[in-house]
Amino acid sequence: MDSDSSVKISKAPIQVSVARDVIGLGVIAKCFIHSILVLVKWKSSRAKREILNERERLRNEAIRIRNAAQMAKLARQFGFSQDEMKTLFRNRLS
Repeated sequence: MDSDSSVKISKAPIQVSVARDVIGLGVIAKCFIHSILVLVKWKSSRAKREILNERERLRNEAIRIRNAAQMAKLARQFGFSQDEMKTLFRNRLS
């Protein structure tokens, strides 16, 4: 058997192995980049979530204030005294 032909045969598996390694590194790099992008999105959306949570908290506080004002108006219409209104609000808001 010719020595050149044995060299060609022995190089083929090495080339396939190198190609698989390069493809494997590409997959690993793609996964790594995807993970980084997910972390960046999560971090950037965190500020948006905090703003939305604060907006919802303020909206709920405004509703509570409006309800308290309506309750005070009704209490005055029904002739409640200041002490009765304090008791009513103390019990209602606690």
